[in-house]
Amino acid sequence: MKNNLFRKFLAVFLTGTLLGAVGCKDYDDDINDLKGQIDDLKGKIELKADASALSSLQQKLEGINFDDFVKDAELDKMVKDLGYQTAEDVKALIPEGMSTEDVKNIFDAQIKALDTWGEIESNIGKAVKEYLAAQRIHDRPAGIRSWTRS
Repeated sequence: MKNNLFRKFLAVFLTGTLLGAVGCKDYDDDINDLKGQIDDLKGKIELKADASALSSLQQKLEGINFDDFVKDAELDKMVKDLGYQTAEDVKALIPEGMSTEDVKNIFDAQIKALDTWGEIESNIGKAVKEYLAAQRIHDRPAGIRSWTRS
């Protein structure tokens, strides 16, 4: 009986040891492999979304009729009709032999002068408003004038 009990205990022990060694396998490699597969799938999904967006954009561009856009000749005519000069007209005004740098300096000087005139106009406008405001105070009846100054 002792022998039978020992054999049963030994069988259970060996079975447990075998199952424990094989059954409790380390799953880290499997988990890392699955994470890698998931990352690969995410990348493929992003590429598919980008390809889909590109395809959609291409279809929209193909739907645009570029013949309907204004052409240079039409634009020049529109500019002239509005009373402005075209680029060719402006180039014709530049004397022969004048360098690009000279032309640039002239334009910069004109822009600076325009900015200066803008500042002068703004300052004149402020001065006129202040003058008119001061005139209104002096034109009021005596009782109101003393009340507003105190």
